[in-house]
Amino acid sequence: MAALFGGHVFRLNAIRSGYDKRYISRGAWRWLACGARARGILLTLYGMLSDKRREQIRKTLDATEIKVMRPS
Repeated sequence: MAALFGGHVFRLNAIRSGYDKRYISRGAWRWLACGARARGILLTLYGMLSDKRREQIRKTLDATEIKVMRPS
């Protein structure tokens, strides 16, 4: 995804419980994109997603428009 769309990739470390050292969660990789880049990615993927996911994208884009707009 990062090669196609940009953004940052970083590793999340595994979390272990204290007493028996079992894993609570395994390590993972996270991809992060913000701002205009993230909006572009959402709109690129929009047509390939289910109605449920499209609604989530619409809500996300509506919420970010409110945060980005500044009073005049």
